[in-house]
Amino acid sequence: MKKVLVLLALHIGVALKQSLGISLEVQEDLSANSIADAQRLVQEQLRGSVASCKDFTCSDGWTPKPDHGELKGSSDALCCQQTCQLFTCGMGYVANKSYAKNVGSTAGQCCDKTCHGFSCPKHLQVAPQMLNKAGNTVEECCAETCSEVTCEANYAKKNELKDKVHPPGE
Repeated sequence: MKKVLVLLALHIGVALKQSLGISLEVQEDLSANSIADAQRLVQEQLRGSVASCKDFTCSDGWTPKPDHGELKGSSDALCCQQTCQLFTCGMGYVANKSYAKNVGSTAGQCCDKTCHGFSCPKHLQVAPQMLNKAGNTVEECCAETCSEVTCEANYAKKNELKDKVHPPGE
């Protein structure tokens, strides 16, 4: 989509230059996420009123691009980068508030893995209470199963419970 918008803007620029003598400035690194942003930029350039990103204030959940002072435009898509505040973590990940201001739009950039998909060593299992909590180590995610418990005198191990997590303190 990005390349299509840039090519479209370049073609419009050439046509305007040839027919009307108007020069259209096109940013090759155009990061417009929609046709509306590209149209707004073209309209601003045609009117000669292209705003500078240095005068634009990014919306909540966005932060200025590193080169925003040199960029032309007046929208989040043209002048800003999305932060993790706007990202929703999917299955197997949980949001971490300390990442909210980070630039990012992927689970790897904005979320912590949960214990849900973690593989514990033999005789350990992901504790049920940890399935949806952040963790990626044996210490954070795994608990001893009943197969490793030694029963006291007059008690017998229940075979159907051998793979269940042993409740701590019992």
